[in-house]
Amino acid sequence: MSVIITAVVQAVVFLALPFVWWMVTARRRIGFFAWLGWKRPVVQRPKALAAAIVGGFLLFLAPALVIARMVASSSATSQFQGLGWAGLPGVIAYALLQTAFAEESLFRGFLLKRIAGRLGFWPANAIQGVVFALIHAVPFGLAVNAGLGTAIGFLSGAIALAMGYLNERLAGGSLIPSWSLHAAANLSTGCLALAASI
Repeated sequence: MSVIITAVVQAVVFLALPFVWWMVTARRRIGFFAWLGWKRPVVQRPKALAAAIVGGFLLFLAPALVIARMVASSSATSQFQGLGWAGLPGVIAYALLQTAFAEESLFRGFLLKRIAGRLGFWPANAIQGVVFALIHAVPFGLAVNAGLGTAIGFLSGAIALAMGYLNERLAGGSLIPSWSLHAAANLSTGCLALAASI
C-alpha cells in the first residue's frame, strides 16, 4: 500500500510545476492533460510507430536488465525483491503511475513541449534528454559509483531522446506511445524483481 501512496504522491509532485505553468499560460485555451499531450495519438505511419515501440522496448530493456542485475540492492525495483506475486499491485502502481505517468508528463509533456515552442524540436529534445539523464544518473553515481551513474545517464538520455522523437514525430505529440514503452519496460523489470523470490 505504501508503494501505491508513493506513486500517487510522486505523480502529484511531478505535475505541480506543469499545472501552475498551465494555469498561468494556457488554461483558457486548452485542458491541462491535452496541453501536456495526454491525447489520442495522431498516427500517419502506424507501422513505423509500432516498430519504434517494439524495437525501443527490446533495445532498451536488455541494458536496463543488465544494470538492474548489477545494482539489485540500489535499483528502483529493489523494493519489490522477494515479495512474490503479493507485490504485483505495487509494481503496477510503480510502473504505470510513479515512473511512466509522472516522468512522461514532466519530461516529454511539459519540458519538451514548452521548450520546443521556443527553440524548436531538436534543441528541446536534447535538453529534456540531458535533464532526464541527469535525474537518473546522479542518484546512481552517488549511491553506487560514478562509472555506473555515467552509464545509466547515457542509457537514460538515449531513451529520453528516442521517446521524445516517438511522441512528437510519430504520434502527433501524444504521450501515450512513450508512456506505453516506459510502463512496459518498468513493469518488466519490476516483475523480474518479484519473480526472484518465486
